[in-house]
Amino acid sequence: MVDIIDNHPVWDVYNEQRTARLSVLYYECKLRNLKKLNSLGEFILAASAPSGAVGVIFFQTVLSGILWSILLATASIIAIAKPIFNIPNKIQKYSELLGAWRQLDDELNKLKICVKLNSDYSAEARRDFLLLLEVKSSIVKQEAKEEEDRKLKKRCYEQVKLELPDDDYFVPEET
Repeated sequence: MVDIIDNHPVWDVYNEQRTARLSVLYYECKLRNLKKLNSLGEFILAASAPSGAVGVIFFQTVLSGILWSILLATASIIAIAKPIFNIPNKIQKYSELLGAWRQLDDELNKLKICVKLNSDYSAEARRDFLLLLEVKSSIVKQEAKEEEDRKLKKRCYEQVKLELPDDDYFVPEET
């Protein structure tokens, strides 16, 4: 026999909150990694910019000349790859997705708190939930073209299970 509490409609709210939290963690990691990559690329480009003067003055040994050549080659590759990978646009897109998922996560958390405070999953709460599902739908459409990093998503999923275990949720009695 299935426990009625396990089938309560409020679990849809809680599962959507977990999904939103998963997406927040996922895009926080993706954004952090992209920003690091972008900063490293910018640093290499900046460090290699005064190539002629610095190369002549400071790198007159064979080893330093080789290092300088590697830096210049790396900077050239970065300069060519930068418009192809368009990291600043990806950072912008991930920032927007992260903001949208954070807002949805916050709204679902408020709904979870209301259910607990009222000891009821009321008709008003159900309407609010349906509106939040529409918000989620628009966010999902924005990320439709994104390639998923499955390893990262799995790590984030494990974190969500720790942050939001089943026993943290209130399930009201059916009326």
